[in-house]
Amino acid sequence: MLGNILVSIVFLIVQEMLFLSDTLFWWIVTIATVAFIVWWAFLFKANIKYIVIPLIYIIGSIGFLLVLPNNSLKHVFIIVSAVIFLFLLDMITKKVTKTYPLKDRRLSSFSLIIIATLFFVYSTVFSLYLYMNISSWIVIILNVGFSVIISLCFFDWEKLYRKGVIISLVVGLIILELTWALLFWPTGVIGRSIVLLAAMYVCLGLSRSFLTSGKIERRHIFDYLIISAVLIAVVLGTSKWIY
Repeated sequence: MLGNILVSIVFLIVQEMLFLSDTLFWWIVTIATVAFIVWWAFLFKANIKYIVIPLIYIIGSIGFLLVLPNNSLKHVFIIVSAVIFLFLLDMITKKVTKTYPLKDRRLSSFSLIIIATLFFVYSTVFSLYLYMNISSWIVIILNVGFSVIISLCFFDWEKLYRKGVIISLVVGLIILELTWALLFWPTGVIGRSIVLLAAMYVCLGLSRSFLTSGKIERRHIFDYLIISAVLIAVVLGTSKWIY
């Protein structure tokens, strides 16, 4: 636990340094990432699957930080993201050491962190597209790649990896189509990211229900669709449209 706290504090400090002096951006990110990989690989005997989600979370969190519009939001986000990161490390540590059963409530917490990670990553990628004019194909490749990797990690966490491989590839195709369509939407970063996030939420939730029980109940479909529809409606209804 102490090691997780120290890594989370380092992560918080790195984000604050990025916020205060962006000229140190690449040096800090490189050093922090290498140090994290070395520490994590040493602790868990170089098991790559327990490095992936924290690394993607770091990338998405730092990218989202640079997108936030004002300083107050950035300071609040830095603290919140460091706390979430601590919970993520704690859950993975206890998963590896097998200190709680598969059906523990921590799985729902892990799913929430997966959702937060996806949102940060999608926002970062769309920000690069809107503000730095990167190629549309790069946006599609990044969104699809991150979505497939996170889906595989999600199913692996749920002990459904073999069954979830094909579903993860199908999810990648869905994200590909949606990303291509969203590139032409007149909305900002948040609106586009929420649409992709809602799609991933529905896909992963219904897939998990099917793989664990062998069927998808009608109420589960309604629950996921209603929550996603309300989220999209609220976000798009309050978003600033570009044109």
